[in-house]
Amino acid sequence: MSSPVLIQAKDLYAGYGRDSSGDILHGISFTLHHGERLCIIGPNGCGKTTLLRVLAGILPYRGTLTIRPADPHNPHRGKLINRTDITIRQAARETSLLSQLSPPVFSYTVFQTVMLGRYARQGSGW
Repeated sequence: MSSPVLIQAKDLYAGYGRDSSGDILHGISFTLHHGERLCIIGPNGCGKTTLLRVLAGILPYRGTLTIRPADPHNPHRGKLINRTDITIRQAARETSLLSQLSPPVFSYTVFQTVMLGRYARQGSGW
């Protein structure tokens, strides 16, 4: 029996323009199974960070992107669902992205930066 699919991308297109003329990703497709690792390599400007931003839910895309949520609080846990079918909070519990290109706006400690990534898992507190 094969391992379950965690992420499946089919014909992903994404970029930074208002239309497809700004696309950096052109028809990207891959499947990542449980226990596998994915290595994203390529020259500058080829779309590595763009792909990570799509996977993290930061950048809109065209195509099909399905994920299998692992968070125990996600009602879709264990099912392969379309990335657009989960809420922003659910997505934040599943994925995060800390880009090396993000300039620090505040002088946070490492602990404070990690705690920012934990925000979606904390209670409302409001």
